Amino acid sequence: MVNKNEVKKESVEMEQLRQQIKFDIEEVERGFGRMNFTEYLQKAAEKRKEMWDRAAELNIPGGLWLIAECLKEGIGCEKDDFKAIEYYRAAAKQNFALAETGLAYAYYSGEGVSRNDKEVNKWLRRSAEHGNALVKFNVALMYYHGRIVEQNDKKAVIWFRKAAEQGNAEAQFSLGAMYAKGQGVARNYNEAVIWFRKSAEQGDLEAQVNLGALYVAGKGVTKDYEKAFSWSKKAAEQGNASAQFNLAMHYGRGHGVAQDGKEAIKWLKKSAEQGFKEAIDMLGYE
Repeated sequence: MVNKNEVKKESVEMEQLRQQIKFDIEEVERGFGRMNFTEYLQKAAEKRKEMWDRAAELNIPGGLWLIAECLKEGIGCEKDDFKAIEYYRAAAKQNFALAETGLAYAYYSGEGVSRNDKEVNKWLRRSAEHGNALVKFNVALMYYHGRIVEQNDKKAVIWFRKAAEQGNAEAQFSLGAMYAKGQGVARNYNEAVIWFRKSAEQGDLEAQVNLGALYVAGKGVTKDYEKAFSWSKKAAEQGNASAQFNLAMHYGRGHGVAQDGKEAIKWLKKSAEQGFKEAIDMLGYE
């Protein structure tokens, strides 16, 4: 006979596990590009691996994926690529994008399975279809850099666009850059401005720098030194060396702001201190 209290207790446990796993995975996603993933996994596993094991036992996809990663890296357990594949597959059956990406990489590297390019493309495509904007952005980067898949600028643009339309600031900047360079798509400064602006308004420093440069050049927008100065200042104040150099040029030439030699030197020095070559050369540093 079914014990309703036991069923309710397990249901509460599963919901708590799902919430914790969701939090852990969000932490992983925030750490991409800023922290070594293996280092993060090691630190997190020291505190929560037992919880991940329990989540995997209950077939919670995020838990299955985290345990697969632990098995792949030998964190908190013996390294076992073959067993990792089993966990990836269990999570992938539930359309869990990160597990699908893991399978794509496994088929590319031959870790735990035989190398198979068709399977690489199949799982990569599925991960992008099921994943959020960050997953789509990472797929775009794979095509852009030729990692796991053959390098393809046109496909990179497709996935940058998918991620950009979902609001990913890095993807918006990258799409703007592709339009500005005419890479994988016809050069179009108007489109570049649109995507740089969307990214810049979310605080992306490179987008702010590039948007400022387009206002200086009058490409895709009417030339406007005041707006160029404003965007350069936003990025410079957050420590971007290129923006600091550009801001120095605005002060030095009186473009978009009153001419101020002291301010120009101050920002040149800040840029040079970060190793920005043009600033170093202008100051005559060695």
